[in-house]
Amino acid sequence: MRSRLLPHEIAQYRRDGYVVLQDFLHDDEVADWREIFLPAVERRAESFGAGKLGIGQGFIHHEDPRIRDLLYSPKIGKLIGELNGFSEVRLLNDYCYRRPAHFRTTDWHVSMHEALPMDSRKVTVAWISLQDLSARNAAICVLPGFPKIARLGASPKPPGIDGLFEHYPEWRDVETVSIDGRAGFCCFYNALMPHATAANLTPQPRYSVLGFYFGSGETYNGNADMISPDYAARLSPGDVLDDESQVPVVWRAL
Repeated sequence: MRSRLLPHEIAQYRRDGYVVLQDFLHDDEVADWREIFLPAVERRAESFGAGKLGIGQGFIHHEDPRIRDLLYSPKIGKLIGELNGFSEVRLLNDYCYRRPAHFRTTDWHVSMHEALPMDSRKVTVAWISLQDLSARNAAICVLPGFPKIARLGASPKPPGIDGLFEHYPEWRDVETVSIDGRAGFCCFYNALMPHATAANLTPQPRYSVLGFYFGSGETYNGNADMISPDYAARLSPGDVLDDESQVPVVWRAL
């Protein structure tokens, strides 16, 4: 696993809201991750029924404890810390997505508007592809630069692939960046980044793994979608998100 960032990579993330590391995982690591994650997400998807097979599944580490050793890695935490200037990094949630063969696009959306339990400009998503990715099999697409100006807080998205642009009409004419690469690449992007995914036009499903990370000190905003019901029941808006059993520290600076 890649463990260091170059200065220009940190600068790009802070300027554009995302950076892609094509050499994030080695080939043998990709094979190990696939062996662990693919059965886990298939088990979870089956429990939701065939109609949910295209939906991402959170808290995926409940399916296999080995997942904690991967997404909870201090190597990833250190990279998140360097990108944001954090002294301590916590993991909010872990996801695995399965895009079935011949599956539709995902509409433009902003994660911060939909699900996050804090209002922050410094939540980072680590999006890791478990296979070669291109425009043919649901590549991720982003609009660079907008995490700096996107509004904080919940903001329900109107329906449609371009529904988000009813909130941000100035984004309609911005050129899309399509992100692809070899299996094992990672796109680190800000949770305020407007993004979408292309359709999967191939006969094989496409798998990706996500971790949501934040710096210690963030406070709860009342949105419980990405935390456990037990944790949400113990929180009130304004409480610091610091329960080690729920949002554990994965890295701290020496």
